[in-house]
Amino acid sequence: MAKNKVATLRGENETLSRDNEKFIQENIQIRAQILKFENSMGEAILLLERVRGVTSGLYTLLESLRDQSMKDQAQANLVRNKGNQTQLEQRIDELERKIQESQVLMEANSKTISINKSRFLRNLDEIGILSASITKTEYQKEQLNLLAKDVESLLVSTQGLLK
Repeated sequence: MAKNKVATLRGENETLSRDNEKFIQENIQIRAQILKFENSMGEAILLLERVRGVTSGLYTLLESLRDQSMKDQAQANLVRNKGNQTQLEQRIDELERKIQESQVLMEANSKTISINKSRFLRNLDEIGILSASITKTEYQKEQLNLLAKDVESLLVSTQGLLK
């Protein structure tokens, strides 16, 4: 029974080790993806600042323009630039969301890794205790067999003497 339990615990530890390796590799991939998201977000933020600067320049220019065709052209550029700004802001929001979701997944994986490590160590402790018990039981069985042989031998000797 104890040997079966040891085999079961060793099997569980193999599964826990494989699972942890999978989660560790997944976290490595997630971290790399987060870095890509952060780099993209940094580029988008820099571009957004430039777009905002152009927007500010267009507003300033619009205030001083007197020619209607130039005002129309500036207004059209302002609309296009605002659209660009909106797209960049949406992209930044999307990247922030993806980073947050990725971090949540990494944290969940890390918690699972920690739980699996604890179970693995608990199983190792139990395997050690059971192995010691198995060794002790085997030793006791050997001792019992030796003593049983001595009893048999003494019984034969005793019966031979009593005849």
